[in-house]
Amino acid sequence: MIVVFCPFCDREYRLADSLRGQVLTCLSCEAPIRVEPPEDDEPVLLETVADEGQAVTGEEPPPRAGVAPKKLRPDRLRKKKKKRAPAEGSGSAALDLFRYLFGAVGVFGFILAGMFALWVLMMALTPLAPRVAIALTMLGGALQFFGWWWIVFVAFREDAWYGSLCVFTFLFAYVYVYMNLEGTWRPAGLMVLGLLMTISGYALKIYFGV
Repeated sequence: MIVVFCPFCDREYRLADSLRGQVLTCLSCEAPIRVEPPEDDEPVLLETVADEGQAVTGEEPPPRAGVAPKKLRPDRLRKKKKKRAPAEGSGSAALDLFRYLFGAVGVFGFILAGMFALWVLMMALTPLAPRVAIALTMLGGALQFFGWWWIVFVAFREDAWYGSLCVFTFLFAYVYVYMNLEGTWRPAGLMVLGLLMTISGYALKIYFGV
């Protein structure tokens, strides 16, 4: 039998020894009453795990089912460092220079440059085979037609009135290219190259009498 007093209202309680170490509630003021543990009980040592931020006992906890004890160590629970992505521009100096000079051109720019080289090659072959001038004229007309319809499509996407003007007024396509050069430089490049091919093809046909 032990005697305990409420620390707030001083009410006396006579309790059995089996209640030592427990926390009871006062019947008068409902304050918590801590019943002193037995003197022979050893205090429990607590350690703070810095990585986990939790209090654990000095003894090792029992391993979880299906998990190896080594995998439960705090040093294995640390987050893995993310691998840094390789810095841009790493590589050979020639590749970096190529990207710097031609990065803004894109694939279409190389296609346009290849067609320009084809135009020069066909003009060089015309003295050897005059009928190449006919093919040059036809290729130039096809490029003009394709580039023009491409401009019409871009104009219709922006405004139906602009698209209609490009369809019914061929010269307005050039005006629209000037107004929206950023969005129409690709078809405009085809039209200009086609125009050069057509003019040079006609001139070579007349010169060689094809």
